[in-house]
Amino acid sequence: MTINIIRCKFTKLRNRKIASLVALLWFSAAASAQGNASIGWVELITPTESQVVETTYSGVIPLADNRTIGNMNPSKFNSTVISDLRSHLADKLAADSSTLASLQITGFGMPSGNFRRSEYLGTARVKGLKQDLLQTDLGRGELNVSWISEDWDSLLTLVESSRIPLHIAAADIIRTVEVANGREQQLMMLGGGSFYSKMQEELCPRISRLEWSATIRRTVTTTAYGQLPIRGGQKVLSLSDLYELACRFEVGSQDFCTAIDLCERYFPDNDVARMNAAAVALIRGNLGRAALLLQGYSADPRAYCNTGVLELLRGHEDQAKVYLRMAAANGSVKALNVLSDMNK
Repeated sequence: MTINIIRCKFTKLRNRKIASLVALLWFSAAASAQGNASIGWVELITPTESQVVETTYSGVIPLADNRTIGNMNPSKFNSTVISDLRSHLADKLAADSSTLASLQITGFGMPSGNFRRSEYLGTARVKGLKQDLLQTDLGRGELNVSWISEDWDSLLTLVESSRIPLHIAAADIIRTVEVANGREQQLMMLGGGSFYSKMQEELCPRISRLEWSATIRRTVTTTAYGQLPIRGGQKVLSLSDLYELACRFEVGSQDFCTAIDLCERYFPDNDVARMNAAAVALIRGNLGRAALLLQGYSADPRAYCNTGVLELLRGHEDQAKVYLRMAAANGSVKALNVLSDMNK
């Protein structure tokens, strides 16, 4: 078939950019005669342009360390916390197409002798922090800021692992006496106040903190882009463009296989392009090329089916069944087809 005939076939294509590529499809493709796979056996992957990936990061900002953030006035407290958060997230948000999807901050206070006062002051503090965050880039996504006035769970863990005298008795009080029934008052009386004093000095500063969790959303381009020479010029085309062109031919035909090979030629580092080229190699019976293209994908669920077909054509039936069953468990209809044919 000549290039002019090919062009004639594609004059009605809506995508003129793809139609102009057809002249590039014709190059020789070597194939061995080791035995080939049915088109009903091999799995082809439709390239996707992009996908949204969300990654969650978390951290802790101490409030009672040498910076004593917890003792700062509200304005200084807010600016310091925001600055800390920015320093943790700056490089992650600097990546292309990255946005802050959500930010959650939970403040934890320590027993201070007056639960109601601690609750009031802590709630007011985080409310002010949220208002200031909403005025910044850190408040553009979902934002939740809360406060736990007295973190008894963390304190109990610290008490149980401490070497402070009477720590066993203190842990028993924390476990068995409700806050409303005088838990803190009993701790104050323990050992004539010596335990409570040591607790305030050594343990409580370690639980005064802000815990934050941020989810970064990033749109990741999953198909590589490259430049193909068209009519003496350069146009940027994606793997999806070339795959769409291949699908204009009958799936499994020589024309289709040649177009899929072209995808891998221009995008040799793209996983989808390589896996699809391996499928074409199996159709052509070129098991050596299929094995080369599938190398490194033995643990990739997308390649299970074609790896199973490769092993079957090599005569390794037991190994083939392992891969085909894993592929079927992941929803591969093609793998089920192969297993069914093997049982006939």
